[in-house]
Amino acid sequence: MRGDREWGSIPGLVRSAAERYADAEAVVDGRTRISYAELGARVERAAAACLAAGVEVGDRVG
Repeated sequence: MRGDREWGSIPGLVRSAAERYADAEAVVDGRTRISYAELGARVERAAAACLAAGVEVGDRVG
């Protein structure tokens, strides 16, 4: 399976995982636990902030 064909992009992969595994833990670090749904929401907020700051489609962000 090729991820680029199934999801098209990393954000597409995150959205798919958030939908399929919503309540499952995606990140566990000490006492911090984040579900896939929360991870998806955080990624969407971060992407919106990048767009608001002037990052355009195709720009590389590290």
